[in-house]
Amino acid sequence: MLKPISRPTLSAADIEKAVLDSRNHFFKKLRKKDNGAIISTHETYGIVAEEVYELLMALHQNNEKEFKQELLDIATACLFGYASL
Repeated sequence: MLKPISRPTLSAADIEKAVLDSRNHFFKKLRKKDNGAIISTHETYGIVAEEVYELLMALHQNNEKEFKQELLDIATACLFGYASL
């Protein structure tokens, strides 16, 4: 039987920082779009898929800074899509 993987514990501060960073990123992007909504589920999917592709490219380049940025971009794209429906 395989041993379970031991994972570090996220602190409340780590989680709060991630939520705050994603909130700030979302509102920064929203201001750039002048509060413009995404117009369809297909557009939402295309935006999210593009961000996931960019995440994969950062992973292949072993670029942790860019990887983290793309995670924020994915979260933001998902929130835009969710808010737009």
